[in-house]
Amino acid sequence: YPIIPAQPVESTVPKIEYEKLDQELHLTKKRLDGITAELKTKDALINKLEQDLRALKKSHDEQLDQHIETSTNDAEQLQTEIRALKRLCEEK
Repeated sequence: YPIIPAQPVESTVPKIEYEKLDQELHLTKKRLDGITAELKTKDALINKLEQDLRALKKSHDEQLDQHIETSTNDAEQLQTEIRALKRLCEEK
């Protein structure tokens, strides 16, 4: 194969314009890195909040179940005592 000499490519953008665009690109990348880090932090916080919320809900549900059980037992006890008192009154 014959070796073809490389043709120099003329820049269509003036050097000062290129440097300005390069600087803008650098600043944009920097901002993007900051936003990405912020998003990761927020995602971690959201995950932690969701985890805490699930734990609180579980705890609340357990307390509610316990309260229902206690209330049911108390109601049954009261009904038993009321029946016993009724019998005593009927006997008198």
